[in-house]
Amino acid sequence: MDMAVHKKRLRKKLVALKVDSSGDIFIQLEWSRSQVSLIKVSSAGGRYWTYDTASSGQVHVLGGGNLQLDPSGDAIFTGYTGGSLNGTNNLGDIVVCKITSQGAESYILQTGTDASDTSTALAVDSSGNAYVAGTTTGSLPGFSASGGEDAIIIKVSASGSVLWNLQVGGSDHDRFNAMQLHASGYLFAAGSGALDGLPSAGGTDFLLCAVDAVAGTLVWAHQAGSSGLDQGAHYLRLDDAGDAYVAGTSGSHKCRTKRASKPKNQESESQKKALTRNLTKK
Repeated sequence: MDMAVHKKRLRKKLVALKVDSSGDIFIQLEWSRSQVSLIKVSSAGGRYWTYDTASSGQVHVLGGGNLQLDPSGDAIFTGYTGGSLNGTNNLGDIVVCKITSQGAESYILQTGTDASDTSTALAVDSSGNAYVAGTTTGSLPGFSASGGEDAIIIKVSASGSVLWNLQVGGSDHDRFNAMQLHASGYLFAAGSGALDGLPSAGGTDFLLCAVDAVAGTLVWAHQAGSSGLDQGAHYLRLDDAGDAYVAGTSGSHKCRTKRASKPKNQESESQKKALTRNLTKK
């Protein structure tokens, strides 16, 4: 069967859209949760090219916001796969793909643990490095799983190699849903969780972390929320001063939090030491 005809019969979903400095549009589609397409369209509406993922398994895209443009105008997107892209086949891996502005594949990377991994957010710096946030039920190199799902960040170079991994979590489900880089060199990541060593308001809380974008080390972490089950932060914005603003869903109407890039020492020294022990690379 002709692939063009076959695709018309599949259910497609728009998952992300970006516009470059020339007004050209990058459109990311998902076909019946089995294939991802990236289409570049001119500002006048003409199609330049289409790129399709291809594997022996499936490539999925989880949520929007998983498409970014680097300073050269190349497109980087993430997803996850239960198949094999480069001879690797685990329960579920993270996929990072870079497509040049001309439509050529620069790299496609399959990475993660031997357990289940998914990607949830993506940020790109001025050098073209990609920061991929997600979740895992396994253990990234240098870390041990805390239980349930852990929140992770993987930094990928402009050429497609892993530069560092970071994994944080507690005994429940922890995840990052949004990320943003700041000129201070911090990478801010927001989501939900109940990290070991931090006080919890009950269940899972709003989670906000600052990470050294060069070294990949956790600078600080903060939790806040209600006594109910908070789904946590889904949106994150930084101002020029480096203060972070998060928005999301709480288990109670009595929940509000803001955290600055240089927070006051609200956690006790014993809590800081416990957090350091639990988040130190094994």
